[in-house]
Amino acid sequence: MKFLQPIELRRQDCASPARGSMPVSPFVNLYAKVTAGCNARCPFCCNAMMPPEGPGWDVDKLFDIIRELESQGIKVTRLMVTGGEPALVPERVERIIERLNETEFFHIHAQLNTNGLLSASQRIMRYDRWDYISVSMHHYDLKRLSELYGTVIPDRALEFYDINRQKMNVSCNLIRGYIDSPSEARKMMDKTIQLGIPRLGFVALLPMNEWCNQHFVSLDSIGLEAMSDLMPTFHKWDLPSNQPEAAPLCECRNFLYGTAEQPLNIYIRYKSTPNHCPSLLSYDGQHLHQGFGNDNIII
Repeated sequence: MKFLQPIELRRQDCASPARGSMPVSPFVNLYAKVTAGCNARCPFCCNAMMPPEGPGWDVDKLFDIIRELESQGIKVTRLMVTGGEPALVPERVERIIERLNETEFFHIHAQLNTNGLLSASQRIMRYDRWDYISVSMHHYDLKRLSELYGTVIPDRALEFYDINRQKMNVSCNLIRGYIDSPSEARKMMDKTIQLGIPRLGFVALLPMNEWCNQHFVSLDSIGLEAMSDLMPTFHKWDLPSNQPEAAPLCECRNFLYGTAEQPLNIYIRYKSTPNHCPSLLSYDGQHLHQGFGNDNIII
C-alpha cells in the first residue's frame, strides 16, 4: 500500500498555562465516516437527511490502512466511528467492531459518535468494545430537540436502557434560541446529571452555512467561568507550529460541576480553524483523507 502524499503530523502537544507544549511521538486520530445519511435534518449539519450510501464501504481496507500507518511508526491512537448516523448502517459498524476485537487492534481507543435516537443506535451503543460514546444532544427538552432535529423524538429515547453511561458524553452545540445563556447552560448541565452521564461538552457552531452564522453563540455567552459552583480543572490550546505568539488554532477549557456523588465533567471547545488537521485523518470507505475534506486524498 502506497500513500500518495506525506501525512501531516503534530509534532507538539497542546500548550497549557503550567507549561509550554511538549514534543509528541508520531500519531493520528482516524475518523471512519461510515455513512453520510442521517435520520435527522439538523440545519447546522451538511449531512441533513442524506440517504445512506449503497454497498462498497471497504472495512478491510480501513484496517489495512491502520496496519500500514503503524508499520511506518505512526500510532493510530483513536478510531472514531461517525457519520451521518452510524446506526443507519449497523452491519458496517458491527464489522468494524469485529475487527477492533482482533488482538493487534486492542490498543486502539474506539469511539462512537451518534445521536442515540434510533433503536439501532442504542443497540450498537451496547457493544462492550467502545471506550467512549459521544451522543449529540443540543437541548434538555425533547420538544425543542425535536424542532432542531426536524423529527419527532420518542419520549423514552433518553432512557439509554442497558447502556454503560459511564462511557457516554453529551455533545451540545450552542445555538441562539436554544442553549444560549448561563441559565440555559445550567439547565443542560442539570439534565446531563439527571441522565447519569458524567461528561458534557459545549461546542460553538462552525460556519457551515448561513443558518449557523445567524444562530452562532460564543462560548463566552454562557458564562461558565463566572459560575461560582464550577471548578476549573484545566485550560489548553493549540498554536501554529513555530509561531508561539500567534492566535490559538483551537482552545479547550474544562470544569467540574455537581457533587462528589454525581460529578459532571464539562468541557468547552471552539475549533477556530476547521481546516487545521495535522494528525487527523478520515476514511470514507474507499479513500483516506487528511482532515475532513473530499480532496487531499492520501490513498
